[in-house]
Amino acid sequence: MRSGPFVRSDRAAAWVLGVGALDLGLEQFMILPVLPAIQRDHGTSITTVAWLQTAFLLAAVGAVPLFGRLGDMYGKRRLLLIAIAAFAAGSLVCALANSVGGLIAGRAVQGVGAGLGPLAIGIARDRAPRGRAPVWIGLLIATAGAGAAVGLLAGGVLAEHASVSAIFWVLFGIAAVLFAGVVLLVPETPRGTATRPDLIGSFLLVGALVSFLLAVSKANTWGWGSAKVVTLIVAAVVVLVTFIAYERATAEPLLDMHLLARRPAWSANLVAFAMGFALFIAGIVVPQIATLPGLRRRPWPHIYADRPRPSPGRAGDHRRRLGIRPARRTPRRPHSGRRRCARGGDRLRRPRCC
Repeated sequence: MRSGPFVRSDRAAAWVLGVGALDLGLEQFMILPVLPAIQRDHGTSITTVAWLQTAFLLAAVGAVPLFGRLGDMYGKRRLLLIAIAAFAAGSLVCALANSVGGLIAGRAVQGVGAGLGPLAIGIARDRAPRGRAPVWIGLLIATAGAGAAVGLLAGGVLAEHASVSAIFWVLFGIAAVLFAGVVLLVPETPRGTATRPDLIGSFLLVGALVSFLLAVSKANTWGWGSAKVVTLIVAAVVVLVTFIAYERATAEPLLDMHLLARRPAWSANLVAFAMGFALFIAGIVVPQIATLPGLRRRPWPHIYADRPRPSPGRAGDHRRRLGIRPARRTPRRPHSGRRRCARGGDRLRRPRCC
């Protein structure tokens, strides 16, 4: 284990990286509880408001692998400062925005800052004492999850007691403090091998996702059979196929398709996709359901009071279709006061032999 000033520096760097992981969770999930309020304030649709989260995720898709590659080329600390600056700039744009378009643009800039994730993990791996790197990386991942949980609660509290813009001012302040902490306490790490960043692959991947999501979000307005929606879906498929072919042919791909074809890799990515989809539904759809006027006016037991209950005959039909037979109950005979004993003869109500 290293001694001297390096221990203090590495521990301080670990605390700063932990704050960065916490900020990553806050940036992504702090906006989710206030999406219905943003929809009401700007008088727009839920599909348009959902782009506040979609823009963040799309920018993160391109920024995460690209920042990891650039960090190996030009230094992880330098790219970490750029990612934190993107968090601060995006939060400032959202705090000053007066329209949904401005909010979406600011969220896209915030998504670029999601490249902080692989950079923080890389610095933790390089600066951790020997044998402690898995512990540091696990703590960073856990802190990011804690930031997501705290963000869901803190976002609603700030919007209720202050305003929606207060969320972005808080995020801006956290990013500014984090930027100063990295400058003062996080040392530079050794650079890796010089490799060429896959810019073409990044543009192809983001272009395919943007085309597909834009078609899905505008399908109800334009119509699923309209020329615009069909063109966007076809373009998304063509660009995605081009991306896969390019990644398989290039020497330094953004995503290693040969690695993703292995079962451990694609199964883990499938689980991550399912978890992300569930979180997106929980953050977009559930707040909309919870703020419906009918649910706010009447208590839960009375929601289904107006619905007709199924008749016994209809329930019996369903049981017969499923092959369920009702249990037969043997009618109880009236007590006569005297029983016939098994040995024969009349006895009292409780004979000894029975």
